[in-house]
Formats: sequence, structure tokens, C-alpha cells
Amino acid sequence: MSSQHPFVETPSVPEPPHSPAPRRPRCAHVSCNGLPCRYSAEPGSDRCKHHLASPPSTQPDDALADELLAAAGSLSSPADVNRLIRSVLQALVQRRLSAKEAGILCYIAQTSLHSQRAIARQQQLEAEAQQQQDEDEDDDGPPKLTWNLPPPAWIESHPVEYAELRKRIEKHAPWAL
Repeated sequence: MSSQHPFVETPSVPEPPHSPAPRRPRCAHVSCNGLPCRYSAEPGSDRCKHHLASPPSTQPDDALADELLAAAGSLSSPADVNRLIRSVLQALVQRRLSAKEAGILCYIAQTSLHSQRAIARQQQLEAEAQQQQDEDEDDDGPPKLTWNLPPPAWIESHPVEYAELRKRIEKHAPWAL
């Protein structure tokens, strides 16, 4: 019995012999930058669980590219963008596109749709400015001011004086009416 303190006894436990677990071989996958995978290979295979499935083809699929370009059209209308997104979804479901590629294409389509709205708004503002400019050019003189105020109370109580005042204004300052 070993004790660290004179009054407390602690039983000694023998340590098990250290035997390292057998190491599995590393995954045989090599990434595009030349570094090997750091995971252990699965039993009965030379690859890890991430690289067991066949990797997506890095070769461009010409048929898919042609199909997506045909669906996109000129991307000048929301219907073109909708067709492109629908084709991307179909290609993703059929596993002809990776999720990353589909996300990039949908982001591009969304950006195109947003810019279409901005272009339409800019064209609307330009048309309104042109219309306002045309209206301003059509006027012959200075802008005519219109006062839509109720008449003062003295007009109602003195209609004769108001009629005489109005005649003098029409004769000497017609532009004031």
C-alpha cells in the first residue's frame, strides 16, 4: 500500500500496458493542389468515407452547358431567369451539377433579375424626366400660379368694392389674376 499522507491510504492501481491501436492506412485521395487526404481509409478500401463515392466529374458536360444556355436565353426578362433556375434545379436533382455550381448559377440568375428591376426603374425615371421636360417646353410663358384660397371675409360683406377692385386689376395687371 502506498500512501501520500500518513493517515490516508490510497490503493495502488496497476497501469495497463500501453498498446497502441493498429493504425489504418491513410486515404489514397490526392486533392487538386497535390496534398493527400488526412483521413484514415475505410476498412476494405483505400479511401476514406468522404472519398468513397465517385467524385463528380470535373469535365464540363457540353450537353448540360448547351441546355442551360438555351434555357437562359438572353436573361433579359424574368421568364428567362425562371427558365434558367428551373433547368439548374433539374440538373441538380439529376446529379449533373454539384450543389456549389448550382448555387453559383442561381446567384447569377438572382443578380440578373435584380439588375432587370433596377434597369426598368431607371428607364421609368428617364421617361418621367423626358415627359416633364417636354411639358416645360410646351409652355409659352412663365408658369401660371393658381391660388386656391377661400376669399377674404370682407369680399362677402362688400361685393361692390370687390367688383371694382377686380376690374382695376384686370385693366392694369392681368397677369396677377
